[in-house]
Amino acid sequence: MSEGHHLVRNFVVRELPRSGQPIPPDIISQNLGLPLEQVNNLLDDLEKNLFFLVRDSQGAVSWAYPLTVEKTPHDLVFSTGERLYGA
Repeated sequence: MSEGHHLVRNFVVRELPRSGQPIPPDIISQNLGLPLEQVNNLLDDLEKNLFFLVRDSQGAVSWAYPLTVEKTPHDLVFSTGERLYGA
C-alpha cells in the first residue's frame, strides 16, 4: 500500500468512532488535503483489493476493519465514550 492508501485507511479507522456514521469521500478529501479524485481512486483500490474497507451505496466508507457503523453483535465502547461496532 502506498502512503496515500495508509493515510486514507488510518483516517477512516480513526474517524468512524467519532462520527458514528459513514464517511463520504469529500470529507476524507477535505481533512487530508488530497484531491477528491485521488481519494476516490485510493478508496477504489482499498475496496477492490480487500484491504478491509467497504463503502455504502452512496460511496461513503461504512466499514474499515476492525470497525463498522453497521450494527453487528460486537458492540464496542471506547474509553472516550464513543460507541461503534466491531467488524
